[in-house]
Amino acid sequence: MNNVNQYNIVKSALDLEVTIHDATNELNKLSRQTFRECPAPPVMQMVDRVYPPPVITVKYRWYIMLLPIILFLLSPLVSIIFGAHGGAMFLVVAVSSIFIWTPGYIIVQFIRRRRQKKNILKSKKYKSQVDEYDRMYDYQQQQLNQQYAYELSIYNNQILPQYNNEKRIWTEQHESKIANTKTIITSSRNQLNSLYNSSRIIPSHYRSIEALQHICTTLYSSNYDVSFAINSYDNYRMKLALDEANQLKEQLKLQEELNSQLLSENNDRLDETNELIRSIRNDQRIIGAVGAIQNARSNHFLKGLSGG
Repeated sequence: MNNVNQYNIVKSALDLEVTIHDATNELNKLSRQTFRECPAPPVMQMVDRVYPPPVITVKYRWYIMLLPIILFLLSPLVSIIFGAHGGAMFLVVAVSSIFIWTPGYIIVQFIRRRRQKKNILKSKKYKSQVDEYDRMYDYQQQQLNQQYAYELSIYNNQILPQYNNEKRIWTEQHESKIANTKTIITSSRNQLNSLYNSSRIIPSHYRSIEALQHICTTLYSSNYDVSFAINSYDNYRMKLALDEANQLKEQLKLQEELNSQLLSENNDRLDETNELIRSIRNDQRIIGAVGAIQNARSNHFLKGLSGG
């Protein structure tokens, strides 16, 4: 078998391998595709019915609540006017009213306010006002109901049927694409197996796209046969492996040099630290010795004074 025939066989095998590879990727892509989600139906809107709060005229008068404190502050003046006994009695009344008057006033006003609110809610005037608000809200709700009915009709009669029709068309086309892609893969694989079995010039472990590309290029650019092209591919792969091994070796060498440099720098820093510690200890010994000498001289001086 001459060079041209071998090239045609390898080129056909390469084309079929590429076709199977691309079709397989396309099949995986198609398998992950889905049609867009169905549009959401309209939602009924409800009127938020808010009514005016009843107007409470019963107020908490803070100056009335603070009356016992005012009396307490006036107790010194009462003592001056009416004497200590009168001032003491006035003070007792003021202090007692703080714990009686103020809580009692708050409770009474609370009961009055609640009673007034209940009476207002039961009054014809307030009920009439509420009825007027209800009529307004009922009208607004009616408008919303009509809008909802219109949107629902559009959804059921136009949007949803259009979506279902588009989904049906897309599904049919999508399933057809998947079936065609599977047919391409099956047909190409059958042709490829038949080609490999009939020619028997390409060993099984050289049937990758990378290997076939290298063999095909070698046959096309020279007069050599498949055996030479396969050896050329083996040499090419061996060279790549050696280059990768050398590159890894260089990286390991650089890493070892870096680790050695870091270790050396750490040892230098450790030596400097130890030297600094020794220097500090020596300084401490000198300071201690000087202090001892000074203490001895001071004691000697004091003894001389006491002896004199």
